[in-house]
Amino acid sequence: MSIVMNRRNFIHNSLILASCAALPVVDHNPPHRDALERLITALSHQCSVNDAPLHQDELQAMTYAYNQIKPQNHLEYAVVIVCASRYLYDTGLIDEYVQRKNGNTPKLFHHHVFDLEKRGMPNTYGLLLFKEQAIAFLQELTSSNSSKAAAYWLELIKWKLNFDDFVLIINDQYKRDLGTKGLHNIYDLMRTYTPYITYCWSSVIVTKAGL
Repeated sequence: MSIVMNRRNFIHNSLILASCAALPVVDHNPPHRDALERLITALSHQCSVNDAPLHQDELQAMTYAYNQIKPQNHLEYAVVIVCASRYLYDTGLIDEYVQRKNGNTPKLFHHHVFDLEKRGMPNTYGLLLFKEQAIAFLQELTSSNSSKAAAYWLELIKWKLNFDDFVLIINDQYKRDLGTKGLHNIYDLMRTYTPYITYCWSSVIVTKAGL
């Protein structure tokens, strides 16, 4: 399956998953149960209630992410939930996250503008893995409010924002700082890896898993 088709499936599946957010809490799991099993159980419960069961390839991607990331805290478990997508596996984003977590040189383009901790965003080593991060990132780049940045994000995921229009909305500081090549790199990254699932939703799944 091509990357483009995988991306379309990811968008579709992600929107289905995101629609499962406000559901009853799963019964607390016994503390001895494997953490991955608890995550899968919590996520499967959320999705099955919405008649959108996890596919085998999503379970494989989630298992791969868990084994590679070796999560130690709530945020890292939430990252594993986001990685329950064959698309993220096929595009190498899971491996990139692990690369950065281990302190190795990023393979994908990185710039200090991606470091959004000052906006209260989760620290994912300069990768935009959650929808809130993507919107905050665009807010930083464009010096706009959150509503306007969310509108830019929507144009991006619908592929309605071309590069020339993207450059027009960037503030002058980052135009000078990044240059045309840097802006191209960011635009390509945003088009390829724009996240759809929120940290809030992923965090709910982790909490329901008792982790």
